[in-house]
Amino acid sequence: MKQKLESETELKSPKCRRRSEVVNFSFLLHCIFCGQKCDTEKCLKNPSRWRKAYVCRTGDDVDFKDAILRTCAKRNDKHAEDVRLRVEGSIIDLHAAEARYHVDCRASCSKSHQTSQHIR
Repeated sequence: MKQKLESETELKSPKCRRRSEVVNFSFLLHCIFCGQKCDTEKCLKNPSRWRKAYVCRTGDDVDFKDAILRTCAKRNDKHAEDVRLRVEGSIIDLHAAEARYHVDCRASCSKSHQTSQHIR
């Protein structure tokens, strides 16, 4: 009976994740919010398929990183955990890592947190 209870609690407890478990992510190639390929230049052949994206190049980058981490802490879901692992993976700052992000991904990350606060 004890063994059965122990195995059930092991299944329900969340597994801690490490940065090394984030698969194939590069700040130079992928969006820090969604993890997908992030091109900052429009494709001339298919400009309608391009998602507006930026490279982190501000002087207040530390504040930007802290803001992302605060949002992740407030959201406290799987997506926020993925973003937190990516952002904490930048050794110095996001500017030095030349991190990229899609504008719509950044907005949806912040927006979904704000809407979830109003629902509760």
